[in-house]
Amino acid sequence: VWHLDVGSIRVAARVIEHDNNELITVNSIWYNRIQNRMDNTVGSQQSSIIIGTLLGDGFLERNGRFVRLIADHSMKQKEYVLWKARKLSDFKPSINFKRIKDLRTNKFYEHCIMRTRTSPSFEEYVSLFYKRKRKIVPSSLPRIIKPQVLAVWIMDDGYRRNDCNALRLN
Repeated sequence: VWHLDVGSIRVAARVIEHDNNELITVNSIWYNRIQNRMDNTVGSQQSSIIIGTLLGDGFLERNGRFVRLIADHSMKQKEYVLWKARKLSDFKPSINFKRIKDLRTNKFYEHCIMRTRTSPSFEEYVSLFYKRKRKIVPSSLPRIIKPQVLAVWIMDDGYRRNDCNALRLN
């Protein structure tokens, strides 16, 4: 079991191996010594996935009146992107596969990109995650963090350190 401390938030997680892939499972999350239990309603799960994605590599893009969620991952994370798309099916996500050249290195990388349709539902996340059109980490993070938020954040932007039993978030 690995422990991750983010300010006054402590998370217990473990890494398990399944079909030669490492999976991170969050055992518990503690904030100010009070354990939060995950709300398993569909809306809550979708909100947790959206928040975790926005804490990670995802972003919101205005397209007309409303915004959409975009998550761009390596092709190595294709199954993870497809999982996100299934969980966010209410937002009618599309999945595109692209081969993109990195101009700095002249190497090509395979990407799996999920784009939802625009929705007024995403407006609350704009006010939470953006200030003057720049993405921020919300000051309310300790109140909104839940095990599924953290798990998605780790899958998007985290990694396991090999020199010690720790997880890192970028």
